Amino acid sequence: MAFYRISPFGAYRNDLNSAQICSVIANVNRNPKKQKKPFSVHDFVLNFAPKAAKKQSVEELKSILMGMVKDGNSNRRPRSKAKT
Repeated sequence: MAFYRISPFGAYRNDLNSAQICSVIANVNRNPKKQKKPFSVHDFVLNFAPKAAKKQSVEELKSILMGMVKDGNSNRRPRSKAKT
């Protein structure tokens, strides 16, 4: 564990190496007039942490569900009559 703090290894280290390459390529090709601040390695490090879910009001949820019901009914095929 102490060695890992000094010199990380594994998947995270590989992500850092890839992010460093990406930042160099981005900085070489960036337009300094449009993008004044150079890209850093941390701009390209992958982040798999889940994002916080946005709280929705009851009205928003109702609107979404009603839209789903409306769309579901419009795509449904008419029933065929049963053969007797």
